[in-house]
Amino acid sequence: MKYVILHAGGMADHPQQELGGRTPLQSSATPHLDHLAQCGELGQLLIPTDGVRHGSGLTGAAILGYDPKKFYQGPGPLEAASLGVSVTEHDVVYRCTMVTLKPEGGKGGGEIKKLGPHVIMDDATAGLIETEEARELIEAINEQLGSETIQFYPGAGHRHLMVWVNGKPRAVCVDPQTVLGRSIADALPTGDGADMLRKLMGASHLILRDHPVNDERVATGKKPAN
Repeated sequence: MKYVILHAGGMADHPQQELGGRTPLQSSATPHLDHLAQCGELGQLLIPTDGVRHGSGLTGAAILGYDPKKFYQGPGPLEAASLGVSVTEHDVVYRCTMVTLKPEGGKGGGEIKKLGPHVIMDDATAGLIETEEARELIEAINEQLGSETIQFYPGAGHRHLMVWVNGKPRAVCVDPQTVLGRSIADALPTGDGADMLRKLMGASHLILRDHPVNDERVATGKKPAN
């Protein structure tokens, strides 16, 4: 017997004022979903998340029968597997998300001298940046910040990869999507190894803000990946 698992992560969304307080799903015509609900079997799945690294892959791992506490280490290793990047059990793998930051009260791409409370998460996808533009930016970061222990790998769109060889695995990171429109102060990495990550983030901002790709994006009304 074969099974098809459709994981509609995030489909429920949030109530929208322009939809009269309803969610996009509540406002949508869903004849096929309605048919599945009426003719299928329904149940609930409770996923234990205490002490588990949150991320989009957590639910998928649990649905496939893998205990998240044992097998889910965040989205980085899954991203590495999808890109064909070989890693060892001693490497720490991070998903690198290209975002648009702006100074508080300013426009996206405005002057930011240092990452801190005055910096706002303007766009968690850098304006849905195209893969080719993003690749050029990631390669520039790897050229200047890459080393024997740190390597950056281009992915697709705004999602990319960083491998920290023999790195510290206990730093706590936050999904940029969760702080959209707010200060990044409480979203910067914390814990053991956070100092290295913060230095890389600050250094990458200096590289990206003056990159020709971003100059062109701003000139054409697009959001920079900074």
